[in-house]
Amino acid sequence: MNFKRMHTDPHPAIQAASLKSVPEHFRRIACLKGMKIEADECRAALTLIRRTIEEHCPPGVLPSEEMVNGLYGPELIHEAEALAAAIVATIDKMQLRVMMKPPSPSIKS
Repeated sequence: MNFKRMHTDPHPAIQAASLKSVPEHFRRIACLKGMKIEADECRAALTLIRRTIEEHCPPGVLPSEEMVNGLYGPELIHEAEALAAAIVATIDKMQLRVMMKPPSPSIKS
């Protein structure tokens, strides 16, 4: 189905039929492709991701917001880059921890 047509077709009957045949989450994705997300909404989403990383990932994988401005740049895309790097660093640390974990002792003697 052509998502772009679904949102630009002027005929209401065609729009209604299209909306009934496409799951809600796909319609939302299609809408986002055709519109810009406001900077405030982007900032709120990135802040939510930042807080989650700060709470659940190892210390030191994510620089402070001030450090991000110096290391990556001041724009929202730079914050997104830092968040992505923190996620990758977390995965790397988890994989290293698993690889370095000594095997458990055998029960059989």
